[in-house]
Amino acid sequence: MKLSQFSAVSGQQIRRHVLAPLSIVTALLFWGVGEVVSFEQPGLRVQASSNVRVAWNFYHLVYLRLRDSPQICQSAHKEFSQLNSFQARQCHDYMSSLYLDLSIGSVPLVVPLVLYILFSAWASWLYATAHRRIQSKHPKAIGILTEPMELPMDSFGWWGCLRPVMVQLKDKRQIKVYLSYSDQISAPGRRVAIFKLFPRGKSRYVAVPYLPELFVRG
Repeated sequence: MKLSQFSAVSGQQIRRHVLAPLSIVTALLFWGVGEVVSFEQPGLRVQASSNVRVAWNFYHLVYLRLRDSPQICQSAHKEFSQLNSFQARQCHDYMSSLYLDLSIGSVPLVVPLVLYILFSAWASWLYATAHRRIQSKHPKAIGILTEPMELPMDSFGWWGCLRPVMVQLKDKRQIKVYLSYSDQISAPGRRVAIFKLFPRGKSRYVAVPYLPELFVRG
């Protein structure tokens, strides 16, 4: 048996936890693009009855502007420098406006991607921290999983890709601990080794199946 099921968090589990929240964030940002564009380009609001439709029209317009950009404005810097001041100014205004639209349009794509990366990094860090604690082989306590053992999901468990469960200690106290989703062994009545996740701050505990030959009590 592996000493720790916290060696790594699976990408599938991360996606399962983050897909729904990020889908909501993406939809809200897409709606927000329509709201912003409505003020910046009132003409699009006249053509559409909702922010979603405004945003859709905006992306279509940006695509057409990219496709039909004046060839002279896409020239190499040497050729561009040979334009007269009027042409240069027109190209500068056109490309600046296009870059601004691209920046606005990229928000619903970039923000969820950044959040996904941060979420993955956070979950991976939690698993790595738990793994280091468990590798010490000195559990904080030994407990027994209660019946039932599963607890309602909380925010820490959700964002950390962890399963909250209830454990009863030797003195009959019950505490919340977190299991890895890869732990398919733990069941009500089974003994688990409990480790404190953070040395300071709010007490958070992780647990793995207790094996007397591997762990040193104390």
